[in-house]
Amino acid sequence: MLENISIIIYNISSSHKLLEYTRIVHGFGIKNIVIAKAIGSASQLGIPELFKLALRHNLSVIVLNDLNEVKEYLRIDKLYFLSNKCRSEIDPLLNDVKLNFKIGLVVHGSDLSFTPKELELGKELCVIDRDVSSIALLVITLYELLKRLSSQ
Repeated sequence: MLENISIIIYNISSSHKLLEYTRIVHGFGIKNIVIAKAIGSASQLGIPELFKLALRHNLSVIVLNDLNEVKEYLRIDKLYFLSNKCRSEIDPLLNDVKLNFKIGLVVHGSDLSFTPKELELGKELCVIDRDVSSIALLVITLYELLKRLSSQ
């Protein structure tokens, strides 16, 4: 079921953070990483290092300009924006994974909130009602998803 999940790292500027996301994604057994809008050191230093990690761990990496290109080129069925600013839960994501939808989990690389215009492209998914980093949002989401999938 995890083969239909892509982790989309959006608006990332830190090369260190980009590599940390990559290690997390690989650690949870997900093979698809999409970078949408890499800027600064993430684009200059992080992307080359990301490709080295991808080659070493057999990961699929795609680099695009923005979220509109993600929707256009990847043909994702459901796009979820990981957030801690809303009131929803992980159950819709779990159901879509079980139905083998092609899922995109979007994490904000700059720890900012997504704009209303960005959220129009998918659904906001509240991961935890705490002020935590986007890295923590991704880890919690993947942990909960795998835990629930393995218990069923």
